[in-house]
Amino acid sequence: MQVRPGAPGVVTGAIIQIVTRPTQFFRTMPRRGGFLPPWRFLLTISLIVALLDALFLVTVGGNRLLPEAGTLIVAVPIVFTCTSFVFSGILYGLWWLMGSSQSFETAYRVFAYTSAITPITTVLGFVPYLSLVGIGWWFGLIALAGVYVHGINPRKSFVVFGVLALAVAVSTMQLERRVLKIEAAHMPVAAQKHLSTRPVRHSLHA
Repeated sequence: MQVRPGAPGVVTGAIIQIVTRPTQFFRTMPRRGGFLPPWRFLLTISLIVALLDALFLVTVGGNRLLPEAGTLIVAVPIVFTCTSFVFSGILYGLWWLMGSSQSFETAYRVFAYTSAITPITTVLGFVPYLSLVGIGWWFGLIALAGVYVHGINPRKSFVVFGVLALAVAVSTMQLERRVLKIEAAHMPVAAQKHLSTRPVRHSLHA
């Protein structure tokens, strides 16, 4: 049975649907209903991600990084909230250029609910180069949303977002190489560097 965004149990339900039945989710996702329900969903996901990042930081860097780990609990949700509107605007512009007639609110809803995969991609991102899996996954979801929410031709949607995914993947690989060099020199510093780059990567759910 479908769990509608905004209903009780939406976090668990939406995560399961996005991971296992994304096509069905986008076909039935309400296009309207206000910004509050998707923002609440995004905020919940961001808190989960913040806890995962804080745990990683303390595990790698030890107790002396507890203050930094605590800061993440506040900083990550703020980053998620701010960047969600920025990146939703970018997606809205892309979909508009591709022929969509949907509103900015619809673009924001797609962006917010695709954050459902971010706890999984966050864990993947702790292993070098596995963040590339998250990049491909997220852009694949965005391409699906282009088809089933915005009515874009499937070939056009997957080509456009496939090219964007490739560009982001190349940049991420370069970043990963730099992080690995720092890790080889000083692990706690590496942890801090890793976390300092995560806000942008989180914004892309990668």
